[in-house]
Amino acid sequence: LDSLASLIYTSGTTGMPKGVMVTYRGMAEAGAILMDWIEIEHDDRFFSYLPLAHTAERTAIGMSSIYCGCEVSFVGSLETFSQDLARARPTVFFGVPRIWLKFQQAVESKLPGWALNTILKIPGIGAKFAKSLRQKLGLDEVKIAVSGAASLPLETMRWFDAIGIPVCEAYGMTESLGCATFNHPAQRQLGSVGRPVPGTIVKITDDNEIIYTNNCLMDGYYREPELTSQTIKDGYLYTGDTGYVDEEGFVWITGRIKDIFKTEKGKYIAPVPIEAELEPRAGLEQICVLGSNLTQPVALSPITVKPEGAELQALESKLLRIMDEVNQHLSANERLACWFMVEATWSTDNGMITPTLKLRRQAIETAYMPQIMAHNEARGQVIWLKVPDIQ
Repeated sequence: LDSLASLIYTSGTTGMPKGVMVTYRGMAEAGAILMDWIEIEHDDRFFSYLPLAHTAERTAIGMSSIYCGCEVSFVGSLETFSQDLARARPTVFFGVPRIWLKFQQAVESKLPGWALNTILKIPGIGAKFAKSLRQKLGLDEVKIAVSGAASLPLETMRWFDAIGIPVCEAYGMTESLGCATFNHPAQRQLGSVGRPVPGTIVKITDDNEIIYTNNCLMDGYYREPELTSQTIKDGYLYTGDTGYVDEEGFVWITGRIKDIFKTEKGKYIAPVPIEAELEPRAGLEQICVLGSNLTQPVALSPITVKPEGAELQALESKLLRIMDEVNQHLSANERLACWFMVEATWSTDNGMITPTLKLRRQAIETAYMPQIMAHNEARGQVIWLKVPDIQ
């Protein structure tokens, strides 16, 4: 059971992907956790659309479906995602935050949020309308909706709650086959990543780092003994995430140690919570908050095609309004100075995002910071940048 079963590579957000050595014991434990704790049964249906090298796909699709005997439908291509999902009608659906945001944006592009809220409150009509939305999204049969790999904005979770799809966040690194905590539907605490799954012990270090141990832990990094010893100490996996455990045992993530940057004023800023405030409001594909050696943090977003005329003015006005709204909830040192835009696409091909759709912050900063630094004293503006050579 303790021999090598598989190599799963990390996403490489902070450097080169690392080969995680997975044992047969870890695989069996992960399958048991999903079957017993998340209550997956043999007649459930999965939908596979992420790269098969993704931890979630290897655990949920490759291991749990075999462990439980579930049905799995595979996407034909990203272009046929919606049609394939509608045909598959999964009962268990895992999505990274970007997927959940795309679902929400697809609805709101045709029906503004205020209009949806009004309809959902109408007795006798609201419930039927919510059901029709779930059917159109292909999620009407979903009994367990899971989000992971990154933080899902609270507003987005509440939006899905309103249409009858309670999305539960799961937390766990590739180094433990994604198994650590789960916000169980029956005991959900919005904003947290839930309680530890059976067999998992979570602790918080003096530096507020989240560490945990369970039987899913890797045997080590492939041909990286020194890195392994730095990551697993005394049987605990050091995650690099900061957070806390509340009195009820729920785990809350406040940031990632390597994502935190220091401004010119010497203040340390965690970008992820700020991005989570911006994303559901802006409706943009990607938002990256930067600020290393700047007087104030800034937001940076790509857009495929820069609008013109009235559409451009409307977009910039919207971004300024959102920035003002979010800044009201931030401390003085966290407030955004400007919103930078660039007519570009961030993809795996140009190294701006990982195969699991996470931002490569260091690559983004390297590509765009020289231009941003030229506007270090600008305030309350939307500024368009040139596409750097790396694109």
